[in-house]
Amino acid sequence: MLAVEALAGPSRHALRCPLRHLRPIRRYQSTGQSPSSQSQSPKICAAPFLLDPAAAAHKLHMNALIASAKGSNLFLAALLKLFGPGVGAIAKQFGLGDSVEMRNMKAVYWPVWRVDALLEGSVESKGKEGPGLKAYMAVQEAYIPGNAWAPLSYLSFAVPPLPDGLPEYDPKEHLTQLGEGFEIVPVPFAVSPFAVVDKLRRVVGKRATFEQLAIDETRWKEHMIACYPIYMPIYVAEFEQKRPEGDRRYPVIMDAHDSDISQCRASWPPPEEVLETGRFMNNYFVNPAPFIPEAHLIMPFVRPTVAGPPMSPNSLNRAYTSWLSPAPSSSTSIAPSPLVDITDPINWDDPRIQSWSGVERDQNYEYYDKAQEVWKSLGVLDGIAQLKSQLGDGADPQALIKIEGDVGAQPRPMSEIKKKMEEDVEKTKAELLGLKPTWLVEWEEAKRVVEEGKK
Repeated sequence: MLAVEALAGPSRHALRCPLRHLRPIRRYQSTGQSPSSQSQSPKICAAPFLLDPAAAAHKLHMNALIASAKGSNLFLAALLKLFGPGVGAIAKQFGLGDSVEMRNMKAVYWPVWRVDALLEGSVESKGKEGPGLKAYMAVQEAYIPGNAWAPLSYLSFAVPPLPDGLPEYDPKEHLTQLGEGFEIVPVPFAVSPFAVVDKLRRVVGKRATFEQLAIDETRWKEHMIACYPIYMPIYVAEFEQKRPEGDRRYPVIMDAHDSDISQCRASWPPPEEVLETGRFMNNYFVNPAPFIPEAHLIMPFVRPTVAGPPMSPNSLNRAYTSWLSPAPSSSTSIAPSPLVDITDPINWDDPRIQSWSGVERDQNYEYYDKAQEVWKSLGVLDGIAQLKSQLGDGADPQALIKIEGDVGAQPRPMSEIKKKMEEDVEKTKAELLGLKPTWLVEWEEAKRVVEEGKK
């Protein structure tokens, strides 16, 4: 059975199921933060439970049958999907599904951070001397767990599309929305997203190698980081599987943000015998969501010193996911979450923490889109400069450079392309400056004043 750490507990222990730890919020005061700092900020929004418990229990049961990896249970799961829960009673008469039973089920508000970020820096071609390549990174709605509690912290909740107008979290309203007799348990926000970013920088360090590139985190500047705290509605169920070699207990976790059950992702840890075959060894959970669903890496279009394309958004997501959701090191153990030793308190007054439904997020999106437009043009100009440096003096070959949406472009002298693009970039830079969010302007000015006072 996989060993993982529990909140405020040992770094490793036998995993039975997280449900036995789910209690009212007062149980989490040991995180070192005051109750008011944990879950009462007006910046926290909550997605409502749109999937009722009965429908959730049906899908959780189907996935628990699949998670058992037993042929007869897989057959029953297929029947339940085709004919609905009514077939369950008939199947029982034939002994199908007897080995898997739900022991507990809870509705949980799980704390998540969705993050928008714009960064600028440089990378070097691995094994090559010379100046680094200018690089830009834009990340939208990336995911950081709001609590280090395993195994839920190994699961991403970045993918479900959420409405723009989520309500502010109100415990009296949101914790009773499923009606009397079905308590919703809120897990408190206990992980600072900025502490996670700082730790990730330390992990990268000054000479990290990633694919074809060498990266120095000190050469990267954060233009914008905006973090949106959201309570994500999920169901967590504990199942027990009767087996000759010993009973197995395991959790099944499912989104509850959508009334369309097909849009609610269910995940579960694979059984040991499946892990021993070498399958599902990339992450702790089967059917995981990406931790970075949208990322743009912008670099010079001409990279003569790099063999093949360097970083891609998919490889960035894989690297980040493998860090936050470590793969099992064997069929019986798994590395602790990298978040367990983060103890920095959350500063809810930090202007970079914003409401998902606030006007700041709209401003951030406009700024984000315009920044990408500017950076793509700068990437082309850097590529032209690299190419010209390899040509003889006075060489001015014709070139065809197409950017997204550029239709009907014709080859032109490189000098002409460069001049026109430089003019366009200056215009878009001015537009970018005009779109800079008010909160970001004020935060940068306050930061500058503080740094000036230290000198």
